[in-house]
Amino acid sequence: MSGSYPLQTVTKNFTSPGVTVVGQSASGVVIADLETFGDNATYQNMTINAGLVHNCTCPAGHPYNVALYNVNFRAVNTGGNPYSTVQIQSGTNISWNGGDFGPAPIGQGQAEPLEIATYDGTDDVHNVVINGLNFHDVYRTPSCDAASCHTEVIRVDDGVVGWTIKNSTFQDMSPTEGVNSGCIFVGSRGTSADRATGGLIENNFFGSCAVNGFAINGGQCPQIQSNKVSYNTARNIQLITGGAWSGCQGSVSLVANLGDWINACNFTDDHNVWFGSTGSCGSDKFVAGSDVGFSDEWHLASNSPAIDAGSKSYCPANDHDGGSRPVGPACDSGADEFGSG
Repeated sequence: MSGSYPLQTVTKNFTSPGVTVVGQSASGVVIADLETFGDNATYQNMTINAGLVHNCTCPAGHPYNVALYNVNFRAVNTGGNPYSTVQIQSGTNISWNGGDFGPAPIGQGQAEPLEIATYDGTDDVHNVVINGLNFHDVYRTPSCDAASCHTEVIRVDDGVVGWTIKNSTFQDMSPTEGVNSGCIFVGSRGTSADRATGGLIENNFFGSCAVNGFAINGGQCPQIQSNKVSYNTARNIQLITGGAWSGCQGSVSLVANLGDWINACNFTDDHNVWFGSTGSCGSDKFVAGSDVGFSDEWHLASNSPAIDAGSKSYCPANDHDGGSRPVGPACDSGADEFGSG
């Protein structure tokens, strides 16, 4: 029923196919906090007003099969955990599909609004999917000084095996974010043997994320292992920084992305389209103009150099908005497929 509810904690392990908790509408049911510790549970059509925790002292791989659909999140840092507000720190087959994430004020330290990691020396997070969320209005509060606060929107860190961030939008972030900020930060606080692996960042729109000028940031090498960054669109921001990942770029595939030139040709590059340069980097296309060929903030115009410029060997079945790919002889580079409806 519609209304506001206090902290809800789900600890029961439900047998497959499990249980589904459905609100009347995403705006009609507001929960202060949600803690999900049980197997085979789905949450749908609700707003979480302060915190969401998905972790527990469980057998390896548990909880498993936990899904969120059309769940909105308004982050409020209450001081209980200074590092993040949404935590995914254990489990297998965890997905968040659709919803609005923000505003997310940051009040202290490395306060990532969404953190996917475990720091106990084990690989306890498997197969996490963030799909179709709108991230916006992540900003520092006065208590969080610019020199020490990290305000990346999502942090993927130790103990994560298999993770996907796709079909999402990152925009309207604070222009006064702290250093080392970005839309997504792939980092490491532990040993090289326990760093995040098997990542896919695909079909996302990246707008204003950080003052440092790039959407995807990286920590120490060699934490990036067998990861792919494909079919993303970055506007007025570099998609990725090459300098922070010196020595391990070969394990990151950049496939059919669209955005400003990243000033690095040391990743595994395949049919990206870069603005603002006339360089040479494998099969990538370079466009001397700056940020041309868009009909609106995110979508391609008929004169876009990204049309039919995508990879011949890899293309997702749909674009950011769910339209079918390809429309022409090849997929379009970036997150939008022109003419897909």
